[in-house]
Amino acid sequence: MKTLKGRTALVTGASRGLGLYIVRALAREGMNLILAARSAGKLEAIAEELRAGGTEVLCVPTDVGDPESLAGLAARAETETGGVDLLVNNAGVEHTMPFDQVPVNILEQTIDVNLRAPMILSRLLLPHMIARGRGHIVNIASGAAYGGIPYQESYCATKAGLLNLSRSIDATCKLDGHAVGCSTVSPGFVSDAGMYD
Repeated sequence: MKTLKGRTALVTGASRGLGLYIVRALAREGMNLILAARSAGKLEAIAEELRAGGTEVLCVPTDVGDPESLAGLAARAETETGGVDLLVNNAGVEHTMPFDQVPVNILEQTIDVNLRAPMILSRLLLPHMIARGRGHIVNIASGAAYGGIPYQESYCATKAGLLNLSRSIDATCKLDGHAVGCSTVSPGFVSDAGMYD
C-alpha cells in the first residue's frame, strides 16, 4: 500500500506507550484513524488532540484479550468507516518474573493479548482488504522475538509467534496474488514508551 493519505488505519493499544507515537505519525501522513484500547477516557484524550489537527477519528473501547470485543471492533471498523486499509496490531503486555513463578492466568493473558488478538483481528479484517484489493497489516513485535531474554519467556515466545504470523500471512497473500501485505516492526528497548514507560 503506497498511499496513506485519506486511507483508514486501525491501531490497537492506541491510548499509551508506542501507540501514541504510532497514531500521531499516521495522522501526520493524513490517515483517518480508528483507535482501540481498554480505556475510553484515554482514547478520547488522544482523539481530541488528533481531531484538533484535522484527523477523522473513531474511538472504539476494546479489550483485545476478549474475542467478542475484537469482533465488535472489526464490525464497527468496517461499517462506520470506509473499511480498514492499515491494521496496526500494537497492543501488548509483558510480565517480568522467573518463569516457574508465573501464574497460569498471566501466561494465558500474555498469549491472548500478544498473539491470539492479532491473529483474530487480522483474520477478521483480511477478507475485507482482499475484497477491496488493498491493505496492509503491521504487527508490532519486539527484538525479543529474535532471542530469549531472562524472565521474559512468555513475552519472547508470543513475539516470536507474531513475527512468523506476519511472515506467513504475507507469503500466503503473495502466493495467492492479493494486493495485501503483512509486515513486522520489532523495536528494541525504548526508554520513554512501551514496557519501559
